[in-house]
Parts: sequence; structure tokens; C-alpha cells
Amino acid sequence: MNNVATPMKAICTICPGPMRYFASGVRSSIHDIALLHAAARCQRVVIRGATTRTVQRQPGDDAGAFLQRIVGADADRIDAAHAIAGDAPMLAVLFRGDRDRPTGSAVYTLFQQRTRRTLEAGDLPV
Repeated sequence: MNNVATPMKAICTICPGPMRYFASGVRSSIHDIALLHAAARCQRVVIRGATTRTVQRQPGDDAGAFLQRIVGADADRIDAAHAIAGDAPMLAVLFRGDRDRPTGSAVYTLFQQRTRRTLEAGDLPV
């Protein structure tokens, strides 16, 4: 029989965790998660926005040091047209998929246009 009292133990077990998480007010955005993945996987990171920035991994950079340089001001401003030149596969996490990516690239795009998504948001775990 299903009634209100039946799932009470499960609710009391499952709910406190998410309640603590949401009460903290801290959230990771897709942008934050993408930067973590880029720092762990990539040799060069290009961030498009009002300006286009690129950060190259330096010898001796571990993922943490590279991430600090990516989120900091240690980046070169470059022409957007040259930022993603080449045909090597890449990890691309995009707001708008407005440009084609090389074959074999891993791509998450919020708004698909020319670029088709090969990753879902859940494929970018924290």
C-alpha cells in the first residue's frame, strides 16, 4: 500500500544531503566545470568573450597551477580568428556553437548552431 507514511524513512534519509548542498549557496556553473576540465586535459585554453584570451600550459604546470593562470589575468589577448586555428581535435565548451570544430573534438554547446554537441552537461562532472 502506498501512503504518505510509507516513504517517510527514505525521505528522511535522502533529503538532508541535497538540503545542505542548496543551503550553502555555492554552485558550480558549466563555465567553472569547463575550466576545471580544461586545466586537467588541455595544453592551451582559449576563452572567448568580450575579448578572446588564450593561456598556454607552461613546463611544470600541474592542473592546479594551470587553472590559477586560466582564471587569473595571466593570459594573452589574441585575435579570435586565430585562437582556434588548426585541425587537431579539441575540447570545446561553448555558449554558442557558432563555428565548426575539427573531427574528433569533444564538444558541449548550450545553443547548438553549426557545431553539434558530442557531450552533455552530465559528461562534465565536477
